[in-house]
Amino acid sequence: MRVRRLPSMCPVVVLGLVLACASAAAAENDQVMKIGKRGQVNFDAEVKVGEVTLKPGQYTVQCRRDGSDHVMRFTPARARGSAAETTEVKCGKEMLPRKVSAGSVHSHKDGDVVRLTRIEIAGENVAHVF
Repeated sequence: MRVRRLPSMCPVVVLGLVLACASAAAAENDQVMKIGKRGQVNFDAEVKVGEVTLKPGQYTVQCRRDGSDHVMRFTPARARGSAAETTEVKCGKEMLPRKVSAGSVHSHKDGDVVRLTRIEIAGENVAHVF
């Protein structure tokens, strides 16, 4: 019976294959956060977001990272000849099982004040909570 010796690189190759399979399995379990898409919202009345009050009107919304924080940027639609003032509010995030197909805005009435509680932007898999 003849014993065959494996080349000296074989353990390195086997270790590489094991690590590649392990990282592929871990990647399947990790959910990648999709943020940064833009959405459009329209408020018919003043809305409170955190400590900020937004006037009625149409806004472009977009989440961005500021260090470890997430910040929702509200940019009002520009009227001709006027500069739009952007408002930023810290937000929390809630992972969703899949990308949102249609954006939505959630709020509740707190006395006479309408308070924004959540925004979901089409194309993202994260809900932005306030």
